[in-house]
Amino acid sequence: MRASTLLTASLLIVILLAPQWGAQAADMYPPTVSDAPQGLQDAVLALVADPNALPAYNCAHYVITSYTLREVGIYNVSLTGLTSQADPNTWSVFDGVSLCETRIVEVTVYSDGTWHASSLPNNYLIDPGGGNGDSSPRVYFPWAAGYAAYYGTLGVHGEGDFGLTGWYAVDWVGGDEYGEQNSYDGLIFASQTAVIDYVCRDGTSLAIRAGDFLYAHLNPALPLDIGDTIYRGQPIGTVVRGSFSDNCGHAVQADNHYHVHWMFHPDGNRMIVEDWVLDIQTQNWTSMVTGETVGPGSWIVSSWGTTGYGSGEGGGETTTYEPAPVGSGQSLWDPIVNASLNALAGVMSLFPAGRSWGVFSSMTRNAAVAIRIGWILMRSHFSLIVPFLVVSTIMLTETIILAFRLVRIIIRIIALVKSLIPVVG
Repeated sequence: MRASTLLTASLLIVILLAPQWGAQAADMYPPTVSDAPQGLQDAVLALVADPNALPAYNCAHYVITSYTLREVGIYNVSLTGLTSQADPNTWSVFDGVSLCETRIVEVTVYSDGTWHASSLPNNYLIDPGGGNGDSSPRVYFPWAAGYAAYYGTLGVHGEGDFGLTGWYAVDWVGGDEYGEQNSYDGLIFASQTAVIDYVCRDGTSLAIRAGDFLYAHLNPALPLDIGDTIYRGQPIGTVVRGSFSDNCGHAVQADNHYHVHWMFHPDGNRMIVEDWVLDIQTQNWTSMVTGETVGPGSWIVSSWGTTGYGSGEGGGETTTYEPAPVGSGQSLWDPIVNASLNALAGVMSLFPAGRSWGVFSSMTRNAAVAIRIGWILMRSHFSLIVPFLVVSTIMLTETIILAFRLVRIIIRIIALVKSLIPVVG
């Protein structure tokens, strides 16, 4: 009996102590933001290394990818959890082996100067985006209404990027040589109204998650952080051009190309955006208005704020949506400004290359010398008809070129003014 009692007690001790023996506390990799206060870093390290923290921090490593001062003495911190395979110098949210999870942490600075970190609920996986077209708020494509973007040849990909299980991504590509067919020029707009709850920022690019969408490859200098609200149809900022590679994103593309890595949490096997339905399995988009189906390598035109769902799953009714923000969408001025710019560009192409404004001082000096020489020749009764015609022709040509340049500047000013007034229609 005594032996069995001792054996039972020993087994209980082993069971109770096994988690402590087998568990290895998480540690911190260097933050992707270089200015994170040391007190903040130490507080987060103490939290993730605490075996009693709830919810538990089960990843091998954690990285501070962004932080923001929410109010006096309180910071919101974006954490990216990494697996044991993640290299501290070369890990990436896209490498397929590094990502474990994402977290939001609150860090408080007390009056005595101490820092304390605490977990916030992981409530970022809200209802799937897109909905069924009946009750969910309409989702916008992430570029300006009326313009097209190229559906990347990778199609639907990126499942699990940023540690988001059940999320997928598509690339919306642009390039300078595509001309007016792709005029969004790398400016990205919010697809839905939501609060930013995760940020990954390094010195090369920026990724933000808000609601059902994550936007990657943004310009890292954009003033976006946790707790900021972005509104559907609001310009978020531009994307990075050319190839790059860092912790928060990478791309292999020409210097004049760009794309947004647009992640979403679909409603089952589909995603509804504006008047289009994406089938996750076939990777094709189908228009609910025209019935047209397009796959990777095709152009899609955004029409947010201008049409309803049309016939089909949307119920055949036109819905009133949020107005497009100032400076975006189509307005009364678009055809006039675009036609004027196109006509002027065609005319200007017939003239020689323009000269810089810096040549005017030398032109003035040359003109003064020419006048003096002309005065001397006139006093000597020299015939000035031929020189006068030559000089007049040159001056007239310069004047015409200058006039066209001034007209082009005026038209661009009109375009700028147009972008600053509310849209109509």
